[in-house]
Amino acid sequence: MDVSEASHPPPSDLATSVPASTRTETWQGEEYTVIEEGKAKILYPAGHQVFYNPVQEYNRDISVMMLRLFAEDWHFKGASTILL
Repeated sequence: MDVSEASHPPPSDLATSVPASTRTETWQGEEYTVIEEGKAKILYPAGHQVFYNPVQEYNRDISVMMLRLFAEDWHFKGASTILL
């Protein structure tokens, strides 16, 4: 095994990792697990497993930032000038 394999957990471990911002809440009489990332909240029925990759949080943040910048540029310059 080389160093790169040793420093990263296998994908199955990433998929089951639980971020520190996870808690359980009751909503409309049902128990839910809540994952918070920034301003987003993801609710899923308690006891169920979902795929959540906390390692990709930085990637999602960069993607949102770039989409916001693109939208600002689109609005500022006008759609026709960007497409040309």
